[in-house]
Amino acid sequence: MPTVSFPSLADADDLIRAVMAPAPAAGALHGEQNRAWVTCRITEIGFQKTLIAILADLEPLSLPEGVRGMVGLSFLRHFARWGAEQSADGWRFFLSLGAD
Repeated sequence: MPTVSFPSLADADDLIRAVMAPAPAAGALHGEQNRAWVTCRITEIGFQKTLIAILADLEPLSLPEGVRGMVGLSFLRHFARWGAEQSADGWRFFLSLGAD
């Protein structure tokens, strides 16, 4: 399940298709988490799906510099390849639908 991060959850209003009941999560985020149906678009690779997402404030997490969000394995299963590399310039993330 993707996690959606915004400066405030009020900023997510135009992405939310429908609010869902909170549900327990385990991992970097744990306990009861707010959820919603959101539409995810990654135009560079032609990806668009409406998915269930956790709506959470990621500010308390210690994410690496330049990383502003996170996704779960259920989101990454939509892609043929995915990953990240760190270099002196920072992080580079990639997703592929398998056509490239």
